[in-house]
Parts: sequence; structure tokens; C-alpha cells
Amino acid sequence: MSNAISALKKGNEYQALVFWKYAAKMLQEDSEIDKVCYEYDEVKSFDDVVICYKKPQCFRDTQIIRDYIQIKFHVAQTKTITWEDLLSPQFVGSTKYSFLDKVVKEYRNNPLEFSQKRFILYTPWEVDQNEKTLYSLLDNIDQTIRLEVLFDQTTDRSQYGRIRKKLRESLELESDEELKAILRQVCLKCSSEKTDELKDQVSLKLQLAELKPWESSKLVYPYIALIEALSERGIKEYTANNILEYCAREELFLPVKKQRVIAIRSYLLYAENMENEVEKILDLVDCFEGRFLKKEASWKAVYDKILEFGRRLSKQEEYLIKLPTHLSIAFMAGYIFNPKSGVKVMPIQNTLQGEENWNITENSMFNQELFNIEERHGDQTSRNIAVLISISSDIEADVMEYTNMGIGFKKIIICKLPHIGKDSVKNGFHAWKLTQQLNELLDGLLRRNKADLLHIFVAGPCSIMFNLGKLALSFGNIQLYEFDFQNERTGTYYPTVKIIKGGVM
Repeated sequence: MSNAISALKKGNEYQALVFWKYAAKMLQEDSEIDKVCYEYDEVKSFDDVVICYKKPQCFRDTQIIRDYIQIKFHVAQTKTITWEDLLSPQFVGSTKYSFLDKVVKEYRNNPLEFSQKRFILYTPWEVDQNEKTLYSLLDNIDQTIRLEVLFDQTTDRSQYGRIRKKLRESLELESDEELKAILRQVCLKCSSEKTDELKDQVSLKLQLAELKPWESSKLVYPYIALIEALSERGIKEYTANNILEYCAREELFLPVKKQRVIAIRSYLLYAENMENEVEKILDLVDCFEGRFLKKEASWKAVYDKILEFGRRLSKQEEYLIKLPTHLSIAFMAGYIFNPKSGVKVMPIQNTLQGEENWNITENSMFNQELFNIEERHGDQTSRNIAVLISISSDIEADVMEYTNMGIGFKKIIICKLPHIGKDSVKNGFHAWKLTQQLNELLDGLLRRNKADLLHIFVAGPCSIMFNLGKLALSFGNIQLYEFDFQNERTGTYYPTVKIIKGGVM
């Protein structure tokens, strides 16, 4: 009995963390979330977490105005998800209706309103890879069902025809058209974050709203206790304003701190006299000849120097950091100053207008263009994934040449801004939005594809690499690269630091 109670408690905690993931996102400047609801019985079958948007959100070839999230949590990975689970009431803790039964019920209530809603199964459990019919039908970009594959115009005797027939009969539907209309509003966010990973994500987003992050030294997570207490009082809907009011009442805001300026330097260009401009500096210039690591130096030694530098920073202070350094070092610094470190560090970026404080909570009056994403499939026997990030220059041709047209990668993810250039990132808030997009893309991709190594190629501001490093604890093993600018004619990429779980190589 005690094990059952513990499992139920952990499931409730997971649900509360999913709520805070979206509530914290709502607190960001320019958020398009109007309100987030918890245990909200507007749609009785989907009451775990509901997200209401200020303006319609793009989804497939149409738009939606609300997300309804059904959360399914288990303490252990005791099984994987199949089509049968989506049709089983027991899988979602019901005695009568399965996950898909609940979706069908909403469709029949009002087909027009149904088409403006998205129904999400949110679970850390993985899809069964042996059941290729479901696994191969999940889209890696938005975790929808690939309708163009399932509804392939074949008869009920074909591989996908048998699935359609089984779904129609189990859900008591009359036609493939009706089934297609229902499945097009479904997202299966399987392999979602584990509890600790969710806490890390929520903590970072709360910090951006000037709220206290979760500290690993504490047994009680105050935000879970807060939403559970509010729910017991019958409060179901939350806007940004009333969330902040509740957090203020519970004294969850961070104290105002003076920002101190620090720096990490690995080359002298534009940074000769920086030690006179900052309070503390980590000088790594002696580790390099130009942009290349000296033979007697190592990336592990560089990482250890940054780690020791970070240990001397106070958790009672806030810091701005200048980064006249390699992109790989900016990433390592962010990796070390992650939310669990307890040290708040924000980047200063050199721009065409000079130095700017790229505080990630800053609002923006600029049009914030996000990445266009292209996913290419390569060697399916490989367990390596490459991501190409083009911001200040288009690196696709150089990277493809360096990797011999991408041979050796299972997937190649190409991320490009619509307008590439030195000033394509407008400010710190824009940089953070881009970093979030990359984090959500990579986090979802790596959960669905077990990668031995994630290879990251970037041309862009150090601030984005610093921010991405902050979020990279869940990325697994990482190989970073730099471009050889010293050889303009034969310049190419070369590997730098390899970050693996438990250490650096």
C-alpha cells in the first residue's frame, strides 16, 4: 500500500511540474499563453493541464487555440507504449475510456471546436520501437501522427490498412475520414522529461522571471506545494498576473542583487585590457596558439580552469560575463553555470553597436525570427546526430564538406535563421528565444533517438552558445567544433572538447 501511495504522490508531483513548465513560460515577456489551468474540468476527460493561448497557434496546416494535456506517469520504465495502450482504459487509469476514446468523445461533442484544439498525451514512457507501425508513424518535429503515411490509400489488408481498421472498429467510427479528422489533433509527447529534468527546466525559466529556482539541497519543492494548495482551494485558472501575486505572497521572488562584471578570455583581439574593465577574469590565452590549443594543453584542463573559476563566484551575487573566447569555451562556461550551480550569470555580447547586456528577460521591439528547421536522414546504423546552427553565416556547405556530406550521422538537423548575418540576433531576449527553440528541438529529438554522441556545429554569438550550454545537461554526450579562421582558403572545422557524462575529454 505504501508503494502505491508513493507512486501516486510522484505522479501528482510530475503533473504539477508539467503545469509549472507552461506557467513559467507564460511569465516570459511576449508570451502568447493567456492562461494555464490545473485540474480544469472544462473538458472532463482532459483536465490535468490546459493551456489557453492569446492568439491562435500554428499547428499542421491550420491553427489551434487550446492544448489539453493528459499526463501519464510511472515511476519506472516497466513497459513501452503500443497502439493497444492508446486504446486501453487501464493505460490512463480509467475503467471505461481509453486515451483515444476521450479524444473521440470530444470530437463528437462539437467537431468544429474540436478542430481548434490539440490533445496531448504527455509521458516519460517511450514508444515501443519493436512495434514499427506506431514508432514509424511519429513525426520527430512536432510528435504528431504522420497521417500521410497511415492514410496511404491502401485497402484494409495492407500494413497500415489493418491499423486503420482496428482503430475504426475499436473507436466505433464510420470512415477513414472521421478517423483522420480525430488523429490529426493528437500529439504523443512520449519520452518526455524525467522528473529531475523537468525541475531543471522549470527552475531556469523561473529564474528568468526573477523567481527562486529549485535547489537540490532542499527536500521540498515550494512550487509543487503551492499549486497543490491552490488546487485544494478550488482555484483552477492562472494568468501571469495572479501567478506572480501568489509567488509574492509565498516570498518566492529572488532578492535584488548588484550585478558584477566578470570575463573569460581565450584570445586578445579586442580584449587586450579587459582585466582593467572587470572584477574577475579567467585568462586562457596561454593555453592557445592563435585559435588552436597548444600541444601541452588539453580541453579537459581548460574545462577544469572554468570549473575552478566558477567555484570562486558567490551564489549571493549576480554576474555579467564578457566572452571574448571560442564558441566551445562559451558553451563549457554555460554548461558549468547551469541552473543547478546556483550562480546567476548573464552574458555581455559584442554587437555592431558595441557591448550590450544580453539579459535574457529583456523585452524586444524587434521582429524575433526563429530558426527554420530541416531534418535529414542519413546512416540508420549510426547512433550519432549532427546539428548545424547558422546564425552569423551559413555553415551548411562547410560542415557537409568536412563530414564528407554527412556520412556517419543517423540524422542531420539544419537550423538556419531566415536572415543570416552579424546582426541577425537583435538582443538578449531574441538570443534566449532562439536558445529555447534549439533546446526544445534537441531535447525532443534525443529522447526519440538514442544517440551516442551529439555533434554541434555553430556560427553565431558566444551568448547563444553560453545559453545553450546552460540547458545542455540533458543532451547526453556532446562533441563541439570550431572553424579554422586562420586558413581562409582551406579553412575547415576541427573537433574541440568532448563532453561526456561524468567528465570532459
